[in-house]
Amino acid sequence: LGNAALDTILFDWHKLQFVYAVGAAIALSVLAFRWLPKQIARCNFYMFLSSVLYVNLSGSQDFWFTADEKCVPGGPAFDYTYYNSYTWIVGAVTGWLGIVLFQATMSNWPFRRLFWVTTLLQVLASAFDLLIIARWNISVGISDKVFYMFGDAVIGPA
Repeated sequence: LGNAALDTILFDWHKLQFVYAVGAAIALSVLAFRWLPKQIARCNFYMFLSSVLYVNLSGSQDFWFTADEKCVPGGPAFDYTYYNSYTWIVGAVTGWLGIVLFQATMSNWPFRRLFWVTTLLQVLASAFDLLIIARWNISVGISDKVFYMFGDAVIGPA
């Protein structure tokens, strides 16, 4: 709420917004360790760091994946039906499979192992997006549409 107010009033003051965001993050982290049980505070801090350190390039990737041949020569040029609809359907199915897999096999795992597995899945999904941009999938004979279904769009963070 504070950052939204600051952004509304002082839109062009990016350094002040950065200082506010970092200060709020530090203050909330310190308060979490002060008032929450240690194990919950650690989990909370891990989730916070994994969200903050996750580099999201979806805006620029949207353009790259959907641009035509004139704009991005040799790019995938996905149509919007595929890019939005089919990706959403596959993402919903993989999300459901993730829930079933979690309940069937991972519900008794320690939190640390769960965090590592989910983090590694996010890294792997992001790697697929980078590999498709580097066009490595084409060099090994995998189409853009198939390769894209293993990336952040369907496996990445919600």
